[in-house]
Amino acid sequence: LFRSNRRIMFITCNTAASSEDVALTQSSCNINHPIFRNGSAAVFVATFDVSSNAVLGDRLQIIANVTSDNKGAITNHTSFQAELPVLYAIYVIVSSDEESTKYINFTKSSDEMRKSVEHRFQVTNLGQRDLPILVTFRIPVELGAAKLWSVEEVRVSENQSAMCEVVAETPSVPNVAEKMKNRPIVDCSVARCKKVQCNVTLLKIEQKLDFLIKGDVFSTWISQTDQEKLTLVSTAEITYDEKRYAQIDQLQGTFVTREVSTRVEIYNEYNYLPIIIGSSVGGLVLLALISAILYKAGFFKRQYKEMLEQTDDSGATAAD
Repeated sequence: LFRSNRRIMFITCNTAASSEDVALTQSSCNINHPIFRNGSAAVFVATFDVSSNAVLGDRLQIIANVTSDNKGAITNHTSFQAELPVLYAIYVIVSSDEESTKYINFTKSSDEMRKSVEHRFQVTNLGQRDLPILVTFRIPVELGAAKLWSVEEVRVSENQSAMCEVVAETPSVPNVAEKMKNRPIVDCSVARCKKVQCNVTLLKIEQKLDFLIKGDVFSTWISQTDQEKLTLVSTAEITYDEKRYAQIDQLQGTFVTREVSTRVEIYNEYNYLPIIIGSSVGGLVLLALISAILYKAGFFKRQYKEMLEQTDDSGATAAD
């Protein structure tokens, strides 16, 4: 009972059991039975439990009839019907995989280097209903006129469950360095991106699908950014028929979209040859200085005199 104009008001309801062959379910509620006094009014809420496996079609029709033992005439005020759209509760999430590439680096002088990068996503059906979904990936592949990431396709763990295809490409923006000055992120807001859609015909209960984005990241685009630390980002988004299904969590945007990022660091490559040459020359100069000081101190003369004396002693011993 939600509201009434009487201090004492009670309602009792019961539902007749129905079989699977019967499309209609009937519930009856008695209001202050057996006497519902003249001028009385009651507002009450009827709640119906529906099986998670129930198939109710696209619309649900509800008919309410008011009857009395007084056998009053049936008018448009004693009957009301309404149709409600039916939405089936689902709980589908997309998450990032820990095996995705977390970090790569390049040197500023490297124009032709490339590094393999993987971004992994996982889609899981945590609900109680099978459903078809569409997973859309956005992958940055070029920055300006330079190739960025050589991704040709999105691979799925179970090919029989999903078909993926490139449906569009978004252009990159001009003045990349200026746009990335305060936001060093390489995503579809600055780069040319591939939009890949994977059509999952039926994602079953508790089923998991793994998606892999893999390709070589090149170093030719780095000079356009004027940055030393960047983040390469790809995204995945789940969509479904919103006229038929409704995500049950309140923060559904958190779970139906996901980003995977890779840190890209650019560093200066040091030339160690001058240090090696300088160290070698310095060592030779130091050795020459030490030798000169020892010569000035007569170290070599004393050593030479001792060697001569030892030679004379050896010759005299041999003569004897």
